[in-house]
Amino acid sequence: METDTQFQEVQVSGKEEEWIRLIDEWRESGQSIKDWVHEKEDITYKQFLYWRKQLFPDEIEKRPVEMKETVWSSLNVEIPSSTLDVFVHDCRIEVTAGFDQELLREIVEVLRNAN
Repeated sequence: METDTQFQEVQVSGKEEEWIRLIDEWRESGQSIKDWVHEKEDITYKQFLYWRKQLFPDEIEKRPVEMKETVWSSLNVEIPSSTLDVFVHDCRIEVTAGFDQELLREIVEVLRNAN
């Protein structure tokens, strides 16, 4: 029984051809990617990884993700109350949460008129 195998012709751009050549050159060098790329002036490490992944995805190691147990810690934090400093002439008034608005208005008015 004969099997008819069909091959699809794949168009490769000039850029892809160049990267295939460069990746083959790296393979033949026996160097690590980092060392090989370091010797090249016109190739970055990220570019090399990108093109290798694009052209040879089966070569890229697929490492399983290790799930780690999350450990939670208790943390007690005292948040200081919010304060606002109001300056009228040479006087400083510290205003805290829950202040009496009418009283503050009256104090500011008295201090303004004092000078």
